[in-house]
Formats: sequence, C-alpha cells, structure tokens
Amino acid sequence: MIDPEKRKIIYDQYGPPMIFALTATRKFGERVVNSDGVELASIKDKPFNDGEPLIKSEENIRGRKVFLIQSIHQITGRENLHKRFNELLILAESMDKAAYRVAVIPYLMGSRQDRKTEPRDPWTSRWVAKMIQASGLNHLIFMELHNEAILNAYHTVSSEVLNATDCLVDYLIPKIKEYNEIAIIAPDTGALSTRVNPIKKKLEIKYPGLKVIKGYVDKERIRDVGIKSQALNCNESLDKKLVLIPDDEAGSTRTILNTAHKVREDGAGYVIAFVTHNKLEKGVKEIIEKDPSIDEFVTTDTILRPKSYFTGKLHEISVASLFYKAIEAVHYNESVSEFL
Repeated sequence: MIDPEKRKIIYDQYGPPMIFALTATRKFGERVVNSDGVELASIKDKPFNDGEPLIKSEENIRGRKVFLIQSIHQITGRENLHKRFNELLILAESMDKAAYRVAVIPYLMGSRQDRKTEPRDPWTSRWVAKMIQASGLNHLIFMELHNEAILNAYHTVSSEVLNATDCLVDYLIPKIKEYNEIAIIAPDTGALSTRVNPIKKKLEIKYPGLKVIKGYVDKERIRDVGIKSQALNCNESLDKKLVLIPDDEAGSTRTILNTAHKVREDGAGYVIAFVTHNKLEKGVKEIIEKDPSIDEFVTTDTILRPKSYFTGKLHEISVASLFYKAIEAVHYNESVSEFL
C-alpha cells in the first residue's frame, strides 16, 4: 500500500503514470489499464509511404513518467519481432530528455540465447541489452526471463522481473481443494530453483496444511537432434496426485509433453502444464488436445492470443493487473517486490 502523503507528493510532481502501448501490443495494454479503469495515452503510428516507421506520442509528456508497453516476440506467420523491437526503441528515443521512460516488456526476445554453447553462436541477449541501454531508457519491467542472469548485461538501467506465481496459485485453488497434495515437477534441473521452488513456497504459505512435493526430469538437448527426456527424479510416488509441470515458455512443447509422459507412467492423477509465455507453434495446440498425458495446459497473456484459441485443454490467466501494480510501484518509487 502506497503511503497517501507520498502518493500526493509524487502525483503533484509527475501527475499519474502515462501508459502507452504500441500497436502490436495495444490489446494487452488495454487489459493493463482497464484493470484500474484508466485509459492508454495516445500514440501516432503512421509509417511513411516507403514503410519507414513514424512513431511518437500525441500528448505532452514533458516532466512526466511514461511507461511504454511492447511485447517483443514473434508467432509463426505474424508480425516480425525485430519490427516490434525497433518500434519500442524509436518511441523511447522520441521522448528523450522530455520524460522518465520505463519500458514494460512482457516477453523479451533473445533471452534463451544467454550464452555461447558452440563456436560462432550469437549472444543475442547481450546484443538486446546493448540496444535497450543505448536508447537511454531509465527503467525496465519484464515478466519471467528464461535466465535472469542476462540482467547482468544491463549496467546502466534499473530493472524489475515479475513472475506469475500468485496468478497461478489462484488458478489452482479448485484443484487444490480436490486433492490433499500436489507434486511440482520441473521439466529439467534448471527449472527447479527458478520456477518450482517459488511456486512450492507460495503454496506452503497460502495453504499450510497442503503437502507439496517436488521433483524433476533429466533432460538432454542435442542440437539438430532434439530433446531427450530421461529419468523422473522424485522421492515420492505420484500415484493419484495432482501434478503441476511449470516452465517459462513453450513452442513445440516436446519437453513438457515428455515430462507429462514420465509422470503419467508414475501414476499421476491429474496433470496441469503451466507456461508463462505462450509461444506454441502452428499445430501444437492440436497435439496437446490429443495427448492423454495432459489434462490442462495453462498460459498467461504476455503473448496475446484470440479468445477462440482457448478451447478444450487450453486455458489463459491474465497477468495484466500484475503489470499495472508494478507500474504504480515504479511510478511512486516503491519496491516492486514488496508492493506486489
């Protein structure tokens, strides 16, 4: 809760937060502002005849704190992610020296390319960080990066990383009431500390009597061959248990489906897969619907899909209100982690 006196001081100096959403992410931006009943600030997005972009604010931003929402991703057959990235940087540059600029990036391109694993591999996450910092942005708000170590490349700008744990726990309430215990199984060892442990901690705080166990599946990724999931590692049987398989993003879903097959072999009663960023490739939705190993496949709206997309096993939970809370925290100089 923001101290009323502090809120008034900052409001008198900067006014309310000005929130912009670029064209490609406008619908998500509307969800963000609608969670508090405000409106998006106006943008002019009208390219020249030759296609060169022209993007700028249509409102006075002098001395304000502005928040620029743009998810930088690409879905097969949709708008190019580099176009999205360029538009964000162009808008940020157009506000240089006039306002305190915060980029709100629900999905960040390049976060999977966080290190070199073979000779001549690109280190894309570092290049993205250089470009963002060169734009002069003052603050960044992300949602669940593939590897938060990439934040080490951001030397000149403050950043926040949100996670969808609270939204997920709320979604799980009906199933938690139905089962006495839940098993959270990471699809690989890397997800244990970054995804499984935070969810386990949150569940144990919210439901003191709930038994929460955790485990993981060994995974080997062989370039040009694919993913090979090996043994399930869990100290207890999953027989008739509610099982949650969390991950940050999914495209082909091979890792998640392989994990689901492993937990089913161990007798899992009900299996929910949860991915924060919905990057499902063409045809994968149909594969999920036909696979008996998964009962529900849940994603957030950081990568927005039409309502008609969510039928059968696929479900969406919104994190828009979480982003609005983070925007308010940054605007009023509060700790984002404590404010959420």
